[in-house]
Amino acid sequence: MLFRSLEEANETIRKNIATLTHQKKQLEDFCNIISHNLRAPLVNISMLVEMVTENAVQSGNNILLDKLDKAAKNLNETFNELVESIQISQDTEIPFEEIELQNFTESIIDGLQGEINKTEAIIEMDFNKAPRLHYPVSYMKSILFNIISNALKYSSPDRKPIIKISSEIKKNLIVISISDNGLGIDLEKHRDNLFKIRKVFHSHPSAKGFGLFITKSQVTALGGKIWVQSEPDVGSTFFVELINKQNEITQ
Repeated sequence: MLFRSLEEANETIRKNIATLTHQKKQLEDFCNIISHNLRAPLVNISMLVEMVTENAVQSGNNILLDKLDKAAKNLNETFNELVESIQISQDTEIPFEEIELQNFTESIIDGLQGEINKTEAIIEMDFNKAPRLHYPVSYMKSILFNIISNALKYSSPDRKPIIKISSEIKKNLIVISISDNGLGIDLEKHRDNLFKIRKVFHSHPSAKGFGLFITKSQVTALGGKIWVQSEPDVGSTFFVELINKQNEITQ
């Protein structure tokens, strides 16, 4: 009995050490992100305030105030993104719900119809192998929206986008794949930065480098995995491996 108690105590200690190590790493990452991403906007705002104070010409002040407003909005947006990423990692009580993947994905596609019409994209879905899963609805919507919208955003100008979405069962897991024939990503060059915040790999006016970062945060926060296979000017396939909350998948 004593041996068993010691083993249980040691296991508890090991788990606590692992948790503390993970939290320490998160704190260090957050501090680095704050330092890197908020320094420039703050300096920019300070400089604009000084210029407004020194500038006696009203018309010049209006231009500076407009720039100051944009800088402040950018700072607020960055801060909200960082807070959201931390909240995801700390949220342990988010509810799981049953999701019918076909109808759920169709509703997301409806919200992207403008871009779909513009690019004349073809979207194919096959959820026969795993038609449903239990997962937080808000997370699932964000995950699928970010990956599908990226596939549309970074489509090739030389061909119509073809996006294929499917699911399959892997033991007690569901793997969802989203493939496209778009611009692709040079993984030899960008693999280490693929899911980092504020990293972009193609020029696009709305690219912020936050979508894949938040997607990975939402996947890994609940024990899942995400990875990609990609080739420049051929396309990309994102794989999202999710734990089914009920440890069974009803078909």
